[in-house]
Amino acid sequence: GGPRADGGAPAVDEAAALVDLLNSRSLASFLEPLRSLGVEGPSDLGYVEEGDLKAMGMTVIQRRKFHEVKIVAAASSAQVGAPSPASLPAASSTPQGQPSAASSTAPARAAARARAAAQSAPGPSSAAPPGRAFPVPPRPPAHAPSTALASTS
Repeated sequence: GGPRADGGAPAVDEAAALVDLLNSRSLASFLEPLRSLGVEGPSDLGYVEEGDLKAMGMTVIQRRKFHEVKIVAAASSAQVGAPSPASLPAASSTPQGQPSAASSTAPARAAARARAAAQSAPGPSSAAPPGRAFPVPPRPPAHAPSTALASTS
């Protein structure tokens, strides 16, 4: 095989690395089904989804082992400098209040302002005030005599 279109290692090295990774978790029997999906090497494993694994007939434990293989593949491709989908940050993994690269900044800033306003807004809270070990529920309103409710002005 010649060099890959992405400028990475030759395809033979990629294929050998894929076989080694699958063998490391006793998953070599799934090499052909993975190749039929288009997986050429470890860097392609991030594109394989849970439904693909189920369709191949992988057991729960085999799918968990496969996810370990994906983590190893992502870590090794990150060292080489070729990002794989598994090593790319997901939009949901950003801390609250931090806009992710995938979102536009205006809605993210609006959401951050709303969270900040909700956290600093005065009002009843179930959180325990400083110095208390447990939250105290609000007191029920005192019952007024029925004549007070029916009084006219």
